[in-house]
Amino acid sequence: MSTTPRLTLYANPNYTPPSHEARPATPSAPAIGLRIPTYAYIGLLVGVLALTVVWLRPSAAVANATLSDATAQPVLHINLHADYLNVQPLQAALMPKKHSLELWALSDKGTAQSLGLIPADDDGMIGLNIDQQNKLKDAQHLGVSLELRGGSRNGQPSGPMMYRGPISAL
Repeated sequence: MSTTPRLTLYANPNYTPPSHEARPATPSAPAIGLRIPTYAYIGLLVGVLALTVVWLRPSAAVANATLSDATAQPVLHINLHADYLNVQPLQAALMPKKHSLELWALSDKGTAQSLGLIPADDDGMIGLNIDQQNKLKDAQHLGVSLELRGGSRNGQPSGPMMYRGPISAL
């Protein structure tokens, strides 16, 4: 017989040997205090996007005008919106570098009220302030004059009236 102690192991039914594989961590649910701000931010973002889409949507044109030159050839088509004008050239217009084209609201009384310069770029948008919107209410025609660069200095057309046309309500 040997004198070494004997070690006896018994099988444990609840024992599982340690695994050397990495186990995925089980995510714990965030506290309710963290979920509410997240939903609030998402809701705020959706609201801001919806308002931006509604705010930036172009308004429908309320009137339009087709301006013609002295030979009755249509040159410009202008859509009048509540707070801006959309100017679309119908043919290429050559403009000297030292001049500008200025748009005028013309009444039957013969008065001309400036609506601003026609943009030289392809944008064709002219924003209207409240004063300009009120000027358009009394106008029956639109006209375009050739002015020195920067527009008329005295509030009335100082150059020749190049184009003219009636305003037609839609």
